[in-house]
Amino acid sequence: MNEELLRIFRDTLGLLRIDPIRSFIDTADAFNRIIRAIRLLVEALEVSSGAGSDGPVIETATLVTTDSTPSLIETIPVTEDSTVFIDARVVCKEENGGAQRGAFAQRISASRVGAAPAVFNGAVNTPFTQRTDSDLNAEFALSGNNVEVYVTGLGASTIAWVAAITTLDVTA
Repeated sequence: MNEELLRIFRDTLGLLRIDPIRSFIDTADAFNRIIRAIRLLVEALEVSSGAGSDGPVIETATLVTTDSTPSLIETIPVTEDSTVFIDARVVCKEENGGAQRGAFAQRISASRVGAAPAVFNGAVNTPFTQRTDSDLNAEFALSGNNVEVYVTGLGASTIAWVAAITTLDVTA
């Protein structure tokens, strides 16, 4: 029986990080087992960093696209009088042995002042983008009181997407 081993630690910013010890994930089944393990871990953790914040929260989301239409994979609410830091890690792979793959890391902060809608506090920071086709994409968008994460697949290709989104917020 194959086992996927993970190393779980907090980085210098106090964010939870999960690294596979065996780094080559060659099947969708192995990848899905890791995602299930991460979800169970997140559900088991109760992190609190003090008044005004619930501490870092990690959400995972999955989606399958079959065309090149931007598709919503996750919505992050921004509460009144708060600022939220969002770190999105998104990976994709064409199903059925296809050659298309991609990985994206993006960061942004957004705020709300009173009942006003959410606004970005600057430009999206994109420290990592790697993809086999330049049309594969992951991006942030604003919608009312929310930050949304969209993914864009390819026409006539079935692409499986997984997103791990860490948020850290503070309310005044």
